[in-house]
Amino acid sequence: MRILYYNSAYHADYGGSNHARGFFAAAARHPRVTSIEVFPPAVNRNTQDKVSLRWRVSTALPRHIRLPLYLALGNRAQYDQLCRRLKDGNVDVLIVRAESHFMELPRLRRRFPQLFIAVEVNASVFDESMAFVRPLQLYRRLEAWALASCHVRIFVSAFLRDRIRSFYPADSHDIVVHNGVDLNKFRPRIGRTEAKRRLGIHPKRAVVGYIGGMESFRRLPLLIEAYADVLKERPDAILMLAGDGVDMSLVQERASRLGLLSSQRVQLMGWVPGEVVPALLEAFDVGVFHASNPYGSPQKLFEYLAMRLPTVGPRVPAVTEVFQHGTHMLLTEPRREEVASCILGLLQDRELGARLAEAGYALVASKYTWDHNAEAVVASLEKVRIQTQQDG
Repeated sequence: MRILYYNSAYHADYGGSNHARGFFAAAARHPRVTSIEVFPPAVNRNTQDKVSLRWRVSTALPRHIRLPLYLALGNRAQYDQLCRRLKDGNVDVLIVRAESHFMELPRLRRRFPQLFIAVEVNASVFDESMAFVRPLQLYRRLEAWALASCHVRIFVSAFLRDRIRSFYPADSHDIVVHNGVDLNKFRPRIGRTEAKRRLGIHPKRAVVGYIGGMESFRRLPLLIEAYADVLKERPDAILMLAGDGVDMSLVQERASRLGLLSSQRVQLMGWVPGEVVPALLEAFDVGVFHASNPYGSPQKLFEYLAMRLPTVGPRVPAVTEVFQHGTHMLLTEPRREEVASCILGLLQDRELGARLAEAGYALVASKYTWDHNAEAVVASLEKVRIQTQQDG
C-alpha cells in the first residue's frame, strides 16, 4: 500500500504534530505499507503568505460572508499542489487530516474518482477554531457531508464519531482509533531521584506535574486552586506546569494571588521541546491532566502511563472509553475539591499510585502504541478497499 499522508500539523510545533509524526513513523514501519509520504513535504511559506493575504483582504467583508468564502476557497495554492502530486501517481491511498479545508474532500473525490480517500478526524473545526459560526448546526451538517464523501473516516473517539455521524447514515466505514504513544521515546531511563536532581529539585520533594496546552477548556486556574488545597496536607509538594496558551496570564495571576509564584511552589516552564518531555515526566510523582473536552483523546494520558506515572485524568467520554477510574488512573470532574482529593490520594497512598501506574502501563503497551494505531488504520483501509473493488 502506497500512502500519501496529507497533514499540515506534521510540520507544526504544537501537540497535533506528535500524533502526525507518531502515526507516520509507525506506518512507515508497517510491513504492508510499501511507502508513505507526508504532504505538504515542508511548510510552504509562499503558500502561507497567499492565504494570509487573502484572509486579510477578506476581513473587510462581513463575517457571515467571509466564513463561507474561506471554507469554499480554502488554501487554493496548496490544493493545486496536492493535485499535481496526485497526478504524478504512485499513490494508492490518500489520508487527509480533517481541518478547515474539509470542503476539499468532495472535490478530490470528483477529480480523482479512482483514488481511495480516508479522512482522519481528531476534532471538528466547529468545536474549536470556528466555534463562533452561526447557524452552527448548518455548518456541522456541511462538515459531516464533506467527511461522508470519503471511503473511510478515522475518528479519534467514539464520542466524536457518534456526534458527527448523527448528520449522515451510520456506516461500517467509520472506525475509531484512539491516540497512541511511542514506548521507545516515553520510558523511564534514569529514575525519579536523578531526574529531580537534574532539575534542581530535592528528591524528597513531591512533584505534581502537568504538560500540555493552556486553552480555557483545560481549566488550569482551577488546578492552581486545587494545588493550594493540596499544600495544606503536603507542604513539600511543588507544582510544575509545562505548556503555554491563552490562559497563561490567568494561571500566572491565580498563582501570584495565592502567593505560589513568589515561594516557587508553582513553576511555570512555558512551552518545552518535545524531546525534553520524557525527562520532565520522569521527575513527576503524579501527572495531572484533570480537564478536557468530551471528544478528544488526550495524548498526554498515554504518555504519562507509558512512563509508569500515577495519573489524574478527566472524567469525559473520550477518556472513559479507554481508561477506568481506580484501575488505570483516578478520574475527576473539573471541581477544585475533587481534583485536590485525587492528587492527595496518589501522593499519600504510594501503593495505590504504583498499582494504577502499572495497570495503566500494561493497557497502553498492549493496545495503544503508535504501532497498534497504524495496524488498526491499515487493516481497516485494506478491508474497505477490497469491499469497494468488489462492489465495482
